[in-house]
Amino acid sequence: MSQVNVNTPDPEPVRDDRGGRAVAAGFNLITVLILAAVAIAIIALLYWLVTGSGLLGGGAVTPAATVVPQKTSEILAGWF
Repeated sequence: MSQVNVNTPDPEPVRDDRGGRAVAAGFNLITVLILAAVAIAIIALLYWLVTGSGLLGGGAVTPAATVVPQKTSEILAGWF
């Protein structure tokens, strides 16, 4: 018996060297950055509406009693 089986090698896989994957990855990165910026803007807007001068008006607080500072001469007169 002198039979020899020779297997041909598999052809090399076809590689896509045109940069399509890099472009897709770039688009995905830009999309993620835009969505993150929009999310931050929405959170900042909601925070401003609740705490700042927005919807609930939590801005300036007026005191219940007005405080009038004493003159220096009145303070010194109280010591003697």
